[in-house]
Amino acid sequence: MKKTAIAVALSASLLIAAAPVTHGSELPALIERANMGDAQAVFMVGKHYLENNQTARGILYLEHVIREGGDQAAFAHAALAKHYEKLADTSIARETMLYHYRAAAVLGEVGSQVKLGSFLLEDAAKGGTDAERIGSQAAALLDHAANAGDSKEAAFQLGRAYHEGKGLARDPSRAARWLGKAADGGHLEATYLLGMHGLAVEDQRIAKRHLERAAERGHTGAMVALAGALESGKVLRASLDEASKWANKADRANAPGAKAVLARVADKRRPAPAPVTPAAPVTAVAHQSAPVENSEQRQAWVTPTVVVEPPSASRVATGGGMPARPVPPQGAPQAESEVERLRKQVEMLSQQIARISGDAGPRPTAQAAYVAPEVIPPPPVEEKLSLNQQGLDAHARGEYDVAYKLFDKAARKGDVDALNNMGMLLLQGMGVGADPAQAMVMFRRAAGQGHVTAAHNIGYMYENGIGVRTDLARSRVWYQHSQTLNERNLRYANL
Repeated sequence: MKKTAIAVALSASLLIAAAPVTHGSELPALIERANMGDAQAVFMVGKHYLENNQTARGILYLEHVIREGGDQAAFAHAALAKHYEKLADTSIARETMLYHYRAAAVLGEVGSQVKLGSFLLEDAAKGGTDAERIGSQAAALLDHAANAGDSKEAAFQLGRAYHEGKGLARDPSRAARWLGKAADGGHLEATYLLGMHGLAVEDQRIAKRHLERAAERGHTGAMVALAGALESGKVLRASLDEASKWANKADRANAPGAKAVLARVADKRRPAPAPVTPAAPVTAVAHQSAPVENSEQRQAWVTPTVVVEPPSASRVATGGGMPARPVPPQGAPQAESEVERLRKQVEMLSQQIARISGDAGPRPTAQAAYVAPEVIPPPPVEEKLSLNQQGLDAHARGEYDVAYKLFDKAARKGDVDALNNMGMLLLQGMGVGADPAQAMVMFRRAAGQGHVTAAHNIGYMYENGIGVRTDLARSRVWYQHSQTLNERNLRYANL
């Protein structure tokens, strides 16, 4: 999948300290500092008003910060973006929110890069003709925020997208790498998802290690998943005691699915019923009781004595262990005729059952359950990567000389992103000798073709005197030009 640029902006790799929280008691002093031209104070006053329902005043101060430029402009854009995010139920509010997040991201505000990347992933997941391009932009933003900005949330967003295949093509190896980076930084949700990834790929070590870590930190979803895996024994070694322990913890926290695991554990612990042994055939033999000296002598017949005979192949069990049927006292022949009648009824029922089942022969006592064969999905078809994407992958591996050659080939074929990327390597001396003057040439060529980041990088070089004499006027012109290009892209994006 194609990415657009190594760096969304040169300044994005710089760590800029956000302004501290403003309390109401500090506001008069801040306003006084703002009136004296303190940019940070202007930003803090605007942010305070915006967060305390004085929207018009807040926007007034923050837009002033943006017009003046400087380090606080990124934070002013981010504050306005968060404000419009609350109103993003309309298309106009959403476009305005995305505009400010884009501007803040270009100016190096890492939180805005993560936010913008997550919104772009959501848009890419909806599909459409531009889904791949939007997904590439999201990946580039989040990759940069995770690496240059050391954002664990950005790494998690990338890992989840690759794991679920939403916004980006599903890629288990990349999912594991990004989720691992976020989990190593203490990201709880990434730790849980990495454990689930381990279950999906049947990696016992990864699944057990990360699900246990997440469960121990109180993640109820991890508790249920861990309990289920220990109960089933499909990936982890079965342990009903451990499964019960984690399922009970999850149930106390009212976690969905915990009761189902506990029920399965209880079923497995319940002793199996004893096998039913067929009763031996019995024959009822009637004989006359001895005379008795009471009123029972007047009965027309007497209770027969039951004599148990050993099993015989030629005899049919008629009672299945039930008491023999009493017969009149006329003697053994009548009892035997009753047994013969029952035997014929049993044979007739057996023949009827055989006809219904379609098999008149003897039926097996037990049948093996059908087990569906495992369906192994075909290996994914590798996507042919562009030269610029190959260069980005080489850059991620630290092979900067290879990356530069690939960017050079892509630039010769008209890839404007590759021009900007060559400028970055030339500026930083990665894979090629540092040459700020040649970097400026590459940035100018890319900016001339409408590349937003390249125009911003030129402004940054003039602002900081990198390869050129410091010129704040020219810096502001290029920053403004970058913003204009970005606005134009936003304006025509949905036409």
